[in-house]
Amino acid sequence: MPKLDRIAQLSTRLSPQDLERFRAIAYRKSLTHSELVREALLHYLEHEDAQERCEIVDEYRQQLRASTNRICALLAKTAIGVETLNDFMSRLEESDKLLQECRAKASRRIAAALTEEELAATQAMSKKIAG
Repeated sequence: MPKLDRIAQLSTRLSPQDLERFRAIAYRKSLTHSELVREALLHYLEHEDAQERCEIVDEYRQQLRASTNRICALLAKTAIGVETLNDFMSRLEESDKLLQECRAKASRRIAAALTEEELAATQAMSKKIAG
């Protein structure tokens, strides 16, 4: 253990039952009370650090999932636009009604190829963009 310039001392109170359990553990592990307290405290601190790291990883995971859903929605929207233009150009007519028909057809074609999760993400993003 590294030497410290200053040694901090902590104190606490335990119930008689907890004190007996503490002493039994110290005896079983052949540790002084100070060594056991130090070991327990360091173990607790490591646990807390690990918990904090897990929370950070979970936050990044959620952000990555949300970004992936946004990208999938944008890709689906782009694919619908491309399919619309392909269908529209193949007909070579200039009509608003025809463009709407092509867009609807392309949307159905793309939606049929999407998984349920991708379709849900697309719909959710469409609502956010429209709203």
